[in-house]
Amino acid sequence: MSDIMESRESAVARHALDFRDRVVVVTGAAGGLGTATVRMFLRHGARAALVDVAEDRLHQVVGDLDVAPDRVMPWTGDLTDAIAKLKA
Repeated sequence: MSDIMESRESAVARHALDFRDRVVVVTGAAGGLGTATVRMFLRHGARAALVDVAEDRLHQVVGDLDVAPDRVMPWTGDLTDAIAKLKA
């Protein structure tokens, strides 16, 4: 019985980390945790929009990623400003 449960859990885990045909938005993408998050999503098949206020660092991170250019899109800006403008 435990082999069946382990096999089912593995299948669920694989499905949960399948991000093919998905786009994720990662804020703070130029920081350590943000960059690690982007790498994890890319490893699992996602395309990623990388958002950060630090333009130079953001473009450095994008340049360091070993993926096709159509899988990442950098955006320099502050989402809190954009959200505030939407609410106004």
